[in-house]
Amino acid sequence: YYVYVVDNDERLRGILPLKTLITHPSVSKIKHVMEENPASVKADTPIDDVALDFEKYDLVAMPVIDSIGRLVGRITVDDVMDRVRDSSERDYQLASGLSSDVESDDTLFTQTKARLPWLLIGMVGGLCNSVILGQFENGFVADPALALFIPLIGGTGGNVGTQSSAIVVQGLANGSLDIRKSARQLLKELGVGLINGGIIALLVFVYNLLKLGSGHQVTTIAVSLSLFCVVMFASVFGTFVPLTLEKLKIDPALATGPFISITNDIIGMVIYMSISSWLIIALH
Repeated sequence: YYVYVVDNDERLRGILPLKTLITHPSVSKIKHVMEENPASVKADTPIDDVALDFEKYDLVAMPVIDSIGRLVGRITVDDVMDRVRDSSERDYQLASGLSSDVESDDTLFTQTKARLPWLLIGMVGGLCNSVILGQFENGFVADPALALFIPLIGGTGGNVGTQSSAIVVQGLANGSLDIRKSARQLLKELGVGLINGGIIALLVFVYNLLKLGSGHQVTTIAVSLSLFCVVMFASVFGTFVPLTLEKLKIDPALATGPFISITNDIIGMVIYMSISSWLIIALH
């Protein structure tokens, strides 16, 4: 527990722990035993930044000051945790594809209104994929085995994109990722994508050689090349989107939900069909 020390203009000058007040009863002036330049927050500081300050200084309460340093109140760790908990629940719902805050005891209409928008967007994404695949009927005729790996291409892109965006959103939330160093994070994800994409493509290539044999060269090569490209794209895209949203002052948690999965699914199909079409022409 602390006593906040102010001057005649109500500006914060220091804090006086009650323990110090008890153990130094003979001190004539507070300024001799107070702790100067205490950690404080301004009244307009975002709650996420306040939470980071509490974690950094390991405090249970902090003084709140205005723009010229006058003491206007205090905020406790309980106050911060309540707001952080609400923010975390909101981010989780965004990542789950809920467009608004809902609870399990909300009405049928409220829950439907919160869920339906992203479901409709997902439906549109699925229809776009069907159009893309419909333009490739001749390719499936040339090598029907290509159709077997459509779920693999779409699922891998969605998983990689979600992983990348989740890491970025977590870093932005806990302060470990500086938005000013976004280029470095993009390069790092590019390196991770190269490694992961190479490993996945190689494993699938070996599997297809053993499983499909030499009669499906198009499928064997197309699937591996497509997986490599999809992983690379999803890694960079999953990093780029939340960083961009953060710069635009939009909640980056939006990027960890269906948006990344749907986008990567569509782009993945375009990549897969394009590579397959090129190989069919080149190898036949």
